[in-house]
Amino acid sequence: MDLTLAFLAFSRCCVTGQRSQGKQRGANDHQLGHELRITTFAEGIESLAKVNFRADLVCDVGQGYLFYKPMNAAQLRAILVEAKEREQRA
Repeated sequence: MDLTLAFLAFSRCCVTGQRSQGKQRGANDHQLGHELRITTFAEGIESLAKVNFRADLVCDVGQGYLFYKPMNAAQLRAILVEAKEREQRA
């Protein structure tokens, strides 16, 4: 069986918890993702400290309440349209 991986996601527990133990485990997991040339994705980013922790792990992508709260499709569409319009004006 062949599996193709597009990205490697890390749940909230990988960006929270015990700082030293979590950081070492996260670093190992992220290193594996990068060695496999897979985009690494951190979930559960809720503070600037967690953004910095994610950055220390050299995680490619992150999501969480710090950026946006959960929303429905119409709300997401409105945000994306607004961002595109802002980009076109710049």
